[in-house]
Amino acid sequence: MLALLEANQVQIQRKLHLIPAVAVDAPVSVFKELAKSNWVKRIWHNAPVQACLNQKIFCMGGRKVQELGYTGKGVVVAVLDTGIFPHEDLTTPGNRILAWHDLIQHQDSPYDDNGHGTHVAGIIAGNGVNSAGEYKGMAPEARLVGIKVLDKNGAGRISDVIAGIEW
Repeated sequence: MLALLEANQVQIQRKLHLIPAVAVDAPVSVFKELAKSNWVKRIWHNAPVQACLNQKIFCMGGRKVQELGYTGKGVVVAVLDTGIFPHEDLTTPGNRILAWHDLIQHQDSPYDDNGHGTHVAGIIAGNGVNSAGEYKGMAPEARLVGIKVLDKNGAGRISDVIAGIEW
């Protein structure tokens, strides 16, 4: 398989160890040849992925669950998105962003150049400190791991998302 890629001067964009796979850009003719190989199980289009801030999410029963004492305490949630800005609802009184990994711009500190990831993180674990509890997330005591897999336009590739899961 690698010989075919090299013969056609196709570069591997990303190695995905979890599934195992590689992401490449190649002419259709190369994919047709790859499909004949016993080493190739499937060929998937490395489709674009896009964040959508305007999608409505209906969370039913969230407050009832919190009233029963389930607040996300002891739970860690990974957010694979456009990043996480260290918003007060996620960092006050203590920072609940435990870890950060940026697969897009490789920055060391959490940021969100789009806003969608921070929005998602707030829905999950915002504690509402900035709104006196009015805009509290579903699990306000949960901790977060931010993994940036989408760019400032909310776009990326499936291989970026898989690499984020692998991390």
